[in-house]
Amino acid sequence: MHPLAAESLALTRRRFFGKSAQGLGVAALTTLLHGENAAGKSAPDGSFPNFAPRAKRVIYLLQGGAPSHVDLLDWKPGLYEKYGTQLPESVRMGQRLTTMTASQKSLPMLPAIRRFDRYGQCGRMLSPFLRHTGALADDLC
Repeated sequence: MHPLAAESLALTRRRFFGKSAQGLGVAALTTLLHGENAAGKSAPDGSFPNFAPRAKRVIYLLQGGAPSHVDLLDWKPGLYEKYGTQLPESVRMGQRLTTMTASQKSLPMLPAIRRFDRYGQCGRMLSPFLRHTGALADDLC
């Protein structure tokens, strides 16, 4: 049996509601924020603001627990030399970076988990985690 077919047969009521909870939350938030838009006040007749949309498509990626951009796409060779040194104050500018780091006493810099490789004739630097994407590097450059 195909793995996706087996997955659809194994879908229970509990799993269905667990997986759809985020979508329901977004629908509820939309209802709560009805009438508010990014431009400020809504139009008096309740219609959309009168500016032409520029986006033709939107790709939304939710990567809970996924590797960070530094581990996948953002090649920063200088981080290997600064491994373990403290994050400079010029980067933080006195701000708390995240809630998770609020109580941390030190903020050491860490490089990517694996060294990046060059892919394609364009020489695009990508993580070895993305080796299949690396096969398309020339199409992406």
